[in-house]
Amino acid sequence: MNPSGSEFTLRVAICDLVERLKRMQHKCTYLEECRNQLVKEVIRLRLQNEWLSRQIEFSTIMFM
Repeated sequence: MNPSGSEFTLRVAICDLVERLKRMQHKCTYLEECRNQLVKEVIRLRLQNEWLSRQIEFSTIMFM
């Protein structure tokens, strides 16, 4: 049994949507990984900033 033209068009459209969904899922995974790396970097920089602030504060006290 041959599919009708509209059924064929629908199947092609569904296949296209499935492929687009797969690409979007891949992009979402990539963006989530990027977000996680950025969060880790922000945490690292905050900790570094706090440490440097304490060092400056300590140095200021020592040289008074």
